Amino acid sequence: MTSAPLRAGERHAWATAIASRTAVPAEQIDTIVRRGVVTLRGSVEHGYQGEAAEATTAGVAGVESVHNEIQLLVPPTNDDLIRRSARTR
Repeated sequence: MTSAPLRAGERHAWATAIASRTAVPAEQIDTIVRRGVVTLRGSVEHGYQGEAAEATTAGVAGVESVHNEIQLLVPPTNDDLIRRSARTR
């Protein structure tokens, strides 16, 4: 099974969507796509940045699902933990 980077048109759509989200450091995130499944890799300073990248990517045309493998550079804050807990309920 091989993965490929987003094609030019897909990459442009993703970059445009991510650029509209000032919370997301797009230069720190790599994307890999296979049959509409996008894997996000990289590192961010805050949990909300990875969450915003995932939500934004899910809204791009042609994306069927998102695997968020973005790592935190620092431990999560209490706010990050509360937000994550609220989403899983």
